[in-house]
Amino acid sequence: MADPRTALAPAGAAAVAPEHRGRLAVADRAVQRIAAAAATEVEGTRRTTGSGPRSTAAAVGDALGAVLGRAYPDVECSVAGRRARVRVEVAAVWPHPAPQVAARVREHVRARLEELADLSVDDVSVVVATYLPPTAAAQRRVQ
Repeated sequence: MADPRTALAPAGAAAVAPEHRGRLAVADRAVQRIAAAAATEVEGTRRTTGSGPRSTAAAVGDALGAVLGRAYPDVECSVAGRRARVRVEVAAVWPHPAPQVAARVREHVRARLEELADLSVDDVSVVVATYLPPTAAAQRRVQ
């Protein structure tokens, strides 16, 4: 098996240790996308725009929210060097409690940014901006 330190080096070139290969620059927009994706991975949140099977009411609500500029998750971030501060607004799904949803989103966004962007996250501020009704499948389970 090839040595991972030399696998990408051209033939005859000296191997460069990983810590000396260069640096990673992560754009603010990439940080926003990672944080938004992480927020929707948390149980009790839902993206308010996107594709997939939805009820007519949900589709109309998503379209109206997009026109009015209220698509969730909404992420703002500031990155300085290897440090980041993030503000996330999410749509929670009823009946998940807002404090628990916010705590789970905060921890998951922090972990994903540290893992995927190699950032030290100083603060993740989470706002549960709205509640959405449960999906049709969840409503059937409750009845």
